[in-house]
Amino acid sequence: MKDAAFLELEQALGTTTSGDACWSLCTDAFADIGVSGIGYGVVPLRGEAAAIGNTQAVFFRHSYGPEWEATFGASEVLDNDVTVDLLAAGHSEVFWHQTPEDGISEAQKRQWHIEDDLGMAFGVSLLLVDPRLGSVASGLGLCMSDVAGKDFDRYWQSYGSTARRMAHTLDYAMRGIARDALVQLSPRETDCLTYLAIGLRPDEIAFRLRISPKSLEKYVASAKVKLRARTRDQAVAKALMLGAIRP
Repeated sequence: MKDAAFLELEQALGTTTSGDACWSLCTDAFADIGVSGIGYGVVPLRGEAAAIGNTQAVFFRHSYGPEWEATFGASEVLDNDVTVDLLAAGHSEVFWHQTPEDGISEAQKRQWHIEDDLGMAFGVSLLLVDPRLGSVASGLGLCMSDVAGKDFDRYWQSYGSTARRMAHTLDYAMRGIARDALVQLSPRETDCLTYLAIGLRPDEIAFRLRISPKSLEKYVASAKVKLRARTRDQAVAKALMLGAIRP
């Protein structure tokens, strides 16, 4: 059953390149093994988190439900999530019911306890790409609202290996299969950043795309907003790390 869920997910992902379809297939597959919600995040440039906060640095999507996001605010929902900081420090697994109260901020404690009240006491956050190995990092949170206490340890012994394999498959799907899973660039924005990534000058790009230099600037500017980038080069770097462009 466990191996079947993983194999079915891999097979299903081979039939689509849509970010929403990939996400739906993955959330359904995790639900089949008892996961009530997932939260997936990618930090394309890991140094940004310290400068602008986790929520702005992480490209994130989740199926935890609207109440969780509304409780903490969409603009700061990850800023006080202690599991994000623990993954960034290199922890491969962070079990939510074992998260330490010592050495974390009052804001982090508050969020942790509120999440308990929201039915998110039991779960695990998995490090998928270690930030210490390069600039990009990714991780996945798995919420098991229907599993508690000693049942959780038993559950994880049984399903942990499958869940981790599925998590890495999700990471590949969201950055390797679908270009629009984490950021939705228009075809023109994609073309502009792709040509910039391979080293063409703006005038060369405008000529190839048969657009004016001013139009090129507008496409790049709109892509920068979507990628939360301050410069053109940063936009290109983020797009590459997120799999939004593939030169």
